[in-house]
Amino acid sequence: MWSVIESRVDESDTRLWLHMKHSAGRRKFILSPDTDVYHIGLPLVSAGDSVIIQLSKPSDKDLKLINLNILIDLLKRDPDLVHIHDSHIPRVLQTLFVCTGCDYISFFSGIGKAFFYKVFFQYAKFIAADLSGPFVEVISHTNLLEQAKASQFPFIRLVGCAYFKKHANAFLGETPSSLMNSIEPSTAIEERHKKWLDLIRQTIWDRISTENESIPSFDALHYHWLRSCWVLHMWQQAECNEMMLASLNGNGWIVGHQSIEILWDTAENIQSVRQNVKLLMNGCGCKSGCRTGRCGCKKKFQTLWCWMSLYQLPKHTRYCTPRRR
Repeated sequence: MWSVIESRVDESDTRLWLHMKHSAGRRKFILSPDTDVYHIGLPLVSAGDSVIIQLSKPSDKDLKLINLNILIDLLKRDPDLVHIHDSHIPRVLQTLFVCTGCDYISFFSGIGKAFFYKVFFQYAKFIAADLSGPFVEVISHTNLLEQAKASQFPFIRLVGCAYFKKHANAFLGETPSSLMNSIEPSTAIEERHKKWLDLIRQTIWDRISTENESIPSFDALHYHWLRSCWVLHMWQQAECNEMMLASLNGNGWIVGHQSIEILWDTAENIQSVRQNVKLLMNGCGCKSGCRTGRCGCKKKFQTLWCWMSLYQLPKHTRYCTPRRR
């Protein structure tokens, strides 16, 4: 018995599912307040078993239990998910949990996990139009990068829909799908999603006060998705005695001599953000009020215009704000 559950995996959240696999009982009980645990097990639960997880701590007054079999059955019956094949729903929910923030993956500033779930259920048909990769299958460590690139677009649509929903008043008469349809259909799929994100970013730009509230760039979301796929690949091996993991390098991280750094975005995008913040903090310094073709900030920052030209503020008011073209 001990040989089949022997493992060199140190992560207890995944290791306990190896024990569950070889448990002789049909009714299994897990005590863990960590929500990562039952999301790891969503695609692993057998129809013949009954897996119950206690989410509350022993010291808590209220007892919180979740039956994974009942949860999966209810999800398969949910009318909002009718466009997703029943066999894919556990992996889809697991992927949704990871990419919106978990123990290994960063969260989105100002948008909670519950909000992402609400958005996904509301726009499930649009978001889940072309599921592939970790959404529907076990991914391989040998071609993780290729599978991640091919399957990133539902995630891109999820994030775009979340920012659309958060600033819904700015999109009068529009829906995420109608915005996508406004882009030339013959455009390559990656370029089409980039333009779709740009439309959302430009529309909400006047409604945000800091860069943290802006929708991340396509490149930043791509790196975030690579890290999510790496974690999903690890979780998918929870029932294995040994794991075969892909390299961190090239999958959203940079491994140095004595450190591991997160690759947040491209150097070009980071520099652009820094320039925008500097302009917002210090002003442009244009005495003409950015009304002439000689305006320095107008030449350097093609998408930035002064408040002075927008609201006809006095010339001594030197603060600028980004404004869409």
